Amino acid sequence: MRQECILQPTLLKIYSDYIFPRCLTDWNDGVNIGGQLIHSLHFVDDTTLCGKSIVEMAKLVRRVENESLFGLTINIVDKNGSSKK
Repeated sequence: MRQECILQPTLLKIYSDYIFPRCLTDWNDGVNIGGQLIHSLHFVDDTTLCGKSIVEMAKLVRRVENESLFGLTINIVDKNGSSKK
């Protein structure tokens, strides 16, 4: 779907609302900020997954990939800002 499509934000929201509750069931890892456990941040059409370690992040990414029904593409950005697919 092209980013200019007027349905894109709505469809992405529906898709995210379907995937993330399933991925995060029984997930107790993440980053503690102000007493709140944060495992993902959502803004418009971007989602950032949060974890304390590379191993924790890899497990969370695998969960998201396993729940993806329609070929969700995950872009991984390393600490230098380089993007990998």
